[in-house]
Amino acid sequence: MKVAYISAYAADFPSRTANSIHVIRMCEALSKVGSDVVLFLRDQGYTNEQILESYGVAKSFEVIKTKSKIPKINRILYAKKSVHEARRRGVDLVISRSAIPCWFSAKNNIDFVFDAHGPISEKNFIERWCFKNILSSSNFKRMTFNSKAMRRWYEYQNLLPERASLYVAMNGASDDIAGCETLNSGWPGRSGVLQVGYTGHLYPGRGVDLILRCAECLPDLDFHFIGGNEEDIVYWKSRSSAGNVYFHGFVKPNLVSAYRDRCDVLVAPYQSSGVAVAGGKGDTSSFMNPIKVIEYMASGKAIVASDLPAIRDCISDKTAVLVDPDDLRGWCNALIQLSNDEKFCEEMSRQARQAFGAGFTWEARAEKLLGIFKEGA
Repeated sequence: MKVAYISAYAADFPSRTANSIHVIRMCEALSKVGSDVVLFLRDQGYTNEQILESYGVAKSFEVIKTKSKIPKINRILYAKKSVHEARRRGVDLVISRSAIPCWFSAKNNIDFVFDAHGPISEKNFIERWCFKNILSSSNFKRMTFNSKAMRRWYEYQNLLPERASLYVAMNGASDDIAGCETLNSGWPGRSGVLQVGYTGHLYPGRGVDLILRCAECLPDLDFHFIGGNEEDIVYWKSRSSAGNVYFHGFVKPNLVSAYRDRCDVLVAPYQSSGVAVAGGKGDTSSFMNPIKVIEYMASGKAIVASDLPAIRDCISDKTAVLVDPDDLRGWCNALIQLSNDEKFCEEMSRQARQAFGAGFTWEARAEKLLGIFKEGA
């Protein structure tokens, strides 16, 4: 099957955002499950080799960069050009997280999948208009949602397609253990001390302050922040004087698994509200499906995470220690238990890894997006 994945116009490649990582990994996974994939993205002056290398991805799919030079209608021209090129290449299916390429696909009689990762109400007028005008299209074959809460939102708003099948396809992760690279640089943690790790951005709502308070309460444990931009790192460093906290800064996506591998426990202290995304804006707490948590599962490490409905969509008490995000004592006790009980720590690691293998790979998600077409084959 020939598949065109058309990224949203606003998406930056390469970048450190979860959005861009998701798109690249999905294209790689679609290719691995047997599709002939071409990725369309906005031309930002980088070569295809530079883009793929920044994510540590082999060239298993084609990348086409599209330019448009009329500022007020750039996103429309980008989508139109991408779809027309996809049609010229004879693609069987268009996949996008943006409704604009989906609308042009319908106009060109190309089947498409709309992959919802956020409420359409938060998008611009053009996105909202295009989405409402594809709901009755016969080319709308499947609508996927990255969380159960996201599907419920569209259902409550009466914004489900008339003919397309509906499927919750949670995010995925790469197989850490199979592809983990050796970390050559020195590790600042103390030998014989439990190493607690956090990966990703340091945006509001991610629980960075909670981790720092845990570090102050637990001086016999080491805490590592892997990721974050310089501005956020400077800010959070100024908020803590603990000597057992280490900020590693930005790490290339293909090396993050090696950093996770140096940790004994990985934490995801998402807050119950105000969970920001790229640029430190927005609030995804009610419908998020964090790639971070699934990457933790893939790493085969013990996990401590916030006990929130969105988190329980992918992990449970059997695969992680779940704690109220406002309960500092509970978080400290969870880390102490994992530090003192090696067998318990190993069992939680094993359960998390097993749950990941049961359906949270990127390839498993790719199969869900393509499912209706394989069923009809």
